[in-house]
Amino acid sequence: MSLLFPSEEWAKQFVDSVNEDPEFANNIVLNGGIIINIQSEEGLLEDDFRLFLQIDQSKIVNYAVLSKVDEVGSTFILRAKYSVWKKVVLAELPITVALVSKRIKVSGSLKVLLKNKRGFDVIVDQLKKMDVTFAA
Repeated sequence: MSLLFPSEEWAKQFVDSVNEDPEFANNIVLNGGIIINIQSEEGLLEDDFRLFLQIDQSKIVNYAVLSKVDEVGSTFILRAKYSVWKKVVLAELPITVALVSKRIKVSGSLKVLLKNKRGFDVIVDQLKKMDVTFAA
């Protein structure tokens, strides 16, 4: 079943699929939060969509769709326009290229990010595996 990206239904399925991937549990050692901030763009996405993932060692233990990015504290914030996230989801833009070119901006410790690189890779892999439809 295709889910609208981004939406609360998509967020639930995304969290479930990340948690079901044994590679995530084996490669994330983070106690903290990640916010995926999908920024609005005229004609594509009306409002920002902010997904908060609370990670405890090897599992996403909680998630929430936030009304504002600073609603909760987080270890990392990944910010990008809707069109950039769409290209990542469609595997048209490799995440490393998006990060290096600063199309996706990261707030947080580079040292912690590198320590958890494979876990972050699983998150991106699950983004690309999901059956989604796009608003525009």
